[in-house]
Amino acid sequence: MRWEFVMVNQAADPLKDLKDIQLPIEPGLWPLAPGWWLLMLAAIVSIALVVYFYLKRKNSLKTHAYKEWQGYVDLPARDQLIKTRGLIRRIAQQQFSISVGDNSQQKWQQFLLDQQLDSIFEQQQNLWSKQSVNAEYVADCYQKTGQWIRRLK
Repeated sequence: MRWEFVMVNQAADPLKDLKDIQLPIEPGLWPLAPGWWLLMLAAIVSIALVVYFYLKRKNSLKTHAYKEWQGYVDLPARDQLIKTRGLIRRIAQQQFSISVGDNSQQKWQQFLLDQQLDSIFEQQQNLWSKQSVNAEYVADCYQKTGQWIRRLK
């Protein structure tokens, strides 16, 4: 009879011997999983490469323009002014996004004034007429263009 009492007692409360469920600790934000570290590294490398190639392209434009400008020193005054003006226009298009078409003469004049290259504008009037070009002004234009190219960022 005793045996039956123990069996009935155990059968009546089967959950008595179970322990409470212990939940694991909730994961926090730190430390980051390895995937996040790789993602951050890829983003930093990508940004560094974009900046590097942007600066390299910008500096190559300046270097190329400066070398081209130095090649104009032995040209006659009229040709020197024409080539210098063309070089400034190409730099304005590439670096400053200045439109230099026929309908943008006002923008071109304003650009030359803003960049302190106004002597180019004064002499460009003589280029299209068959008048002689003043060599002193051309030398001034040439020097100002060289200084402007060196100031480019």
